[in-house]
Parts: sequence; structure tokens; C-alpha cells
Amino acid sequence: SANASDFSTTRSTASTAEKEKLKAVREWAKATNLTYTNAKGEEVTLGDRGRIPQAVIDAYDEAP
Repeated sequence: SANASDFSTTRSTASTAEKEKLKAVREWAKATNLTYTNAKGEEVTLGDRGRIPQAVIDAYDEAP
């Protein structure tokens, strides 16, 4: 039987699949020495922690 929490549209934690994808994106970005422009306009590489910019996720999705 489903309860109300099964239909929640807002989640504070990412699902396992999402975490696995973000881990893969981070590893791919590191392996390819991907750089992106941060809020200060600096070209930077992705760090080990913190949020992953959408541009980096998009680049991962478009990679062969």
C-alpha cells in the first residue's frame, strides 16, 4: 500500500542512481581534465567536493 511519502516531489537526498551518476561525472571530468568557468569567470577543474555545475553534467551527457 502506497503512502503519501511515496508521491513526494521534493527530496533532500539524491537517489543511489543519481549519486552514482554524479560520481561518474566527477571521475570523467577528472580523467579528461575538463575545465569550466566558475562564478568568478575563472577556468577551473572540478573538485572532489561540492555541487557539480550543470554545464559539466551536460558535457558528460554529450560525450561519446
